[in-house]
Amino acid sequence: MSKSVAQGRVEPIANSSCALGEGPVWIAEENRLAFVDIIGRRLLFWHAAKELEEVSLNQRVGGFVTTTRGLFLAASERGLFVLNPANGDLLNIGHDRLIGPENLMNDTKCDRQGRLVFGSKALSEAEETGALMSFDGHRVRAWQPGTVLNGPAFSPDGARIYFADSPTRKILTADYNPETGDIGKPEVFVVLPADAGYPDGMSVDCEGCLWNAHWDGWRLSRYSPEGVLLEEIPVPVARPTSIAFGGGDLKTLFITSAKKGRAEDRADEAELAGDLFSVQLNIAGLPETPFRGALDA
Repeated sequence: MSKSVAQGRVEPIANSSCALGEGPVWIAEENRLAFVDIIGRRLLFWHAAKELEEVSLNQRVGGFVTTTRGLFLAASERGLFVLNPANGDLLNIGHDRLIGPENLMNDTKCDRQGRLVFGSKALSEAEETGALMSFDGHRVRAWQPGTVLNGPAFSPDGARIYFADSPTRKILTADYNPETGDIGKPEVFVVLPADAGYPDGMSVDCEGCLWNAHWDGWRLSRYSPEGVLLEEIPVPVARPTSIAFGGGDLKTLFITSAKKGRAEDRADEAELAGDLFSVQLNIAGLPETPFRGALDA
């Protein structure tokens, strides 16, 4: 492996105690991190100078992105909604039945042009009824079937997409056309070994390397654009779920986690599972693009 880019250990920074923490988003203009507890139906905000704040939600929000209007666009329950971060209101924009009742919305991120790309999962986490989809403000497109679609992430130039079908332990990649939003034929980027857990949320740094959180793997991994494992960073909980680069220089990596389904056989993990963590890096991430499509709410 290459020289470590982590300047220290992963440390807890907020006692969020999420049943299923997910979807961290760094909001640079507000100097704060937003994320969700899917099962707990909460939207949470972390700011270095303040206590953790939360807003109650009436749906299970799988993930969200910022928009140019100061609102969030959320993948929630079976569809897409505008989310008001001030009060948690979810406004229907006419795309609330995109998937079947046996499915649930999951991870989200915008491509470099500002289209929403999002995944869904089978509630059973066993049947291939999930999908990877996109939304440009006008139409929804479904590309890739799977069981639990996680990610996605994009190369710095936007010409490559990464995503995971978690139960298969595979991270997939494909050519991606930034101008049209068309995706090429997916191919296997990485297959996690059995002792490394399952691939979950991911992001790309300024060198084009992919970072991934390992559900049931107690770690984060950094891969070269060719799929070579460059570094593993231990996490003090079994289920890190997703990551986001933040801070003024984008060299802080924030990590959400889950306490869902844990036997809590380790006292130290039982205390920390579901909390928010961070680690300082000597390499920066990339700013995420807000949603730039039309919204009718």
